[in-house]
Amino acid sequence: QFAHLDGLHRERIRQQHDARNVMALGAIASASPSEAAAASTPDPVRPKAAPGAFRLRSPLKPHGFKVFSQTDEDGIIEAIFQDIPPRSRHFVEFGVGPNWLDKTYSKGLEGNCVLLRERGWKGLFMDGGSHPAHFDVKREFITCLNINGLLRKYDVPEDVDIVSIDVDGQDLWIWMALDFRPTLIIIEMNPNFTTIDQSATVAFDMNFRWDGTKYYGATLGALCKLGADKGYKLVYANGVNAFFVRSDKLANPEDFRDEEMLVFVDQHGYDHLRRAWVTI
Repeated sequence: QFAHLDGLHRERIRQQHDARNVMALGAIASASPSEAAAASTPDPVRPKAAPGAFRLRSPLKPHGFKVFSQTDEDGIIEAIFQDIPPRSRHFVEFGVGPNWLDKTYSKGLEGNCVLLRERGWKGLFMDGGSHPAHFDVKREFITCLNINGLLRKYDVPEDVDIVSIDVDGQDLWIWMALDFRPTLIIIEMNPNFTTIDQSATVAFDMNFRWDGTKYYGATLGALCKLGADKGYKLVYANGVNAFFVRSDKLANPEDFRDEEMLVFVDQHGYDHLRRAWVTI
């Protein structure tokens, strides 16, 4: 008797399954060709994220805001570390100071990591200029030859979360030399170039000083190439800074297309010296 009931149960399940298949095929048959193709095509399977990788919201631009940063960097940093947990809550930023219109420091320091320090993060500020002592900005002239020694001099942990680079010229060369691998690199970009294929930087020069012309820093395309070589993915650019996240921390790199983040800004004076750019 129980075997008989079990057989009836299996037969009823088979009939229900067949009925659902018939209904699904009927829906595809009555649909338009494009609808039918979509219905019969399986959903794409995203590649599995590496252990320790996190999905980062995209696009990041709507999350930007300014408190102490030059533009919207404060909000972009907040969004990134809401999605990718910080490891040490430690930062390094060099090239920091007051807003260029606020030489009296009435609004304090302007920088990408100032808000983080206000929120309890630990970190290191460095700059080639001199600043009031209470801001605790170490006076150092940073180059690609001394950057790693300086970070060790000030006991920067290996698991530092952010390194922010803004030296108005040799930025790419400094990042190239950097041994530390933070979760996030923020680096000044030169936005005076119209395509992502333009991959160039100023020549390596230990004594370089920006003269206010278009000849400074590196193009976004060059930074993307260096980033890829060092294991980083571009996730945002605003025409002032570019944001790169470690590839092994990013579960959805396909959501961030380099060419879609290019920002062109025609700014600063013509380089009358017509200095050569180095192609990367």
